[in-house]
Amino acid sequence: MITKEDFVKALNDIKKVHDKIQKVNELNKDMASAILDYSLQDTLIDVLAKSLSLSFNNYYGHTIAWWIYENDFGKNHLEVYQPNDKTFYVSTPEELYELCLKEANQE
Repeated sequence: MITKEDFVKALNDIKKVHDKIQKVNELNKDMASAILDYSLQDTLIDVLAKSLSLSFNNYYGHTIAWWIYENDFGKNHLEVYQPNDKTFYVSTPEELYELCLKEANQE
């Protein structure tokens, strides 16, 4: 299993690349999508999910992809609902790691 430190480092590196791709896309909307895409980022996200034994959910993929794309790396402050648990927010890669471990143990 991946360590928390490696998981956090990988997510921080993915965010750096993600931010650069978005900046390039904003500067040149016509050409950027043809030059830069998110396929490598998606592959890395899948590797992280598999390293934590997360299952795929047809609604949003898996928790890591949801946190990056829907929750914009925690900036959107979207709520997480857990069965028999209270609602909470996942704002940091460290919190995401803990949530992923909890989900992996529930499966």
